[in-house]
Amino acid sequence: MRFTRTAIAVSLAVLLVACAEAARPGAEPGLDGTWQLERAIVDGVELELIESHPVTIQFDGRQVGGTAACNTYGGALVEEDTRLIGEMSITEMACIPPETMELESAYMAALTRVTGAVVQGESLKLEAEGIELTFTPKG
Repeated sequence: MRFTRTAIAVSLAVLLVACAEAARPGAEPGLDGTWQLERAIVDGVELELIESHPVTIQFDGRQVGGTAACNTYGGALVEEDTRLIGEMSITEMACIPPETMELESAYMAALTRVTGAVVQGESLKLEAEGIELTFTPKG
């Protein structure tokens, strides 16, 4: 009987830790991999994506990076209450058409505001107040 109580206590402890971990902002399982931006809404305005300059994000453990339409960027997951992604570095090339740089600027500004991530089926949503970035897996 004692073994059964101990097993139940251990099982409950593991379950509580797992639930607490999943409840943390950005702790959504399944982020690892490369995702391509399919839709971006920033402060009520839908960004116009440019097919020739895709926007991607890649999660690899605690690291995040990708292509922001023109330049590549990288940083770390921080999972704080006010943001999911910490300070990022980005290359500084210029691309044409000019709309590419406008998209990149808007995307990078939105990314710094993201507070959570949710994987729903085949899509990833990065969200914050006024921000909804929807990605699909990049093959």
